[in-house]
Amino acid sequence: MQKIITIILGLGLLLAGVTGCKKKADSPAVAGQENQFTQSINIDPKVFVPSLRGLLPPKPGESSKALLLRYLVENGVAMEPPSDVMVDEIGNRVLVRATESQRQKIKELFDRIEKGK
Repeated sequence: MQKIITIILGLGLLLAGVTGCKKKADSPAVAGQENQFTQSINIDPKVFVPSLRGLLPPKPGESSKALLLRYLVENGVAMEPPSDVMVDEIGNRVLVRATESQRQKIKELFDRIEKGK
C-alpha cells in the first residue's frame, strides 16, 4: 500500500514537472502595460522626510507615504495600482513598486528630495 502511494505521488510530481504549473503571474502582460518591479531604496529618514516636507508641505494628518505619493503624482509620476510606495522610516528605506519608466522618474525625484530642491 505504501509503495502504491509513493508511486502515485511520484507520478504526480513527474507529471507536474513535465507539464509545468502556471500561476496567474506567469500569464502574458496586457497590451499597453509595462512590467512592474519592486525596488528598495535606502534613505536617511532624518534627512529624507524633512526635505520632502520642505518641498511639499503636508496636509493635516497626512502620513509620510501619502505625502510621498502626492509629491510623485504632482511631479508627473502616475502612481495608479499596482504601482505603490511605502516609507519604512525604521528600516531606513522606501519600497517602490513601479514600471521601469516610473522608477527612472522616481529616482530623479528622490535625488531632488535629498538635495532639498
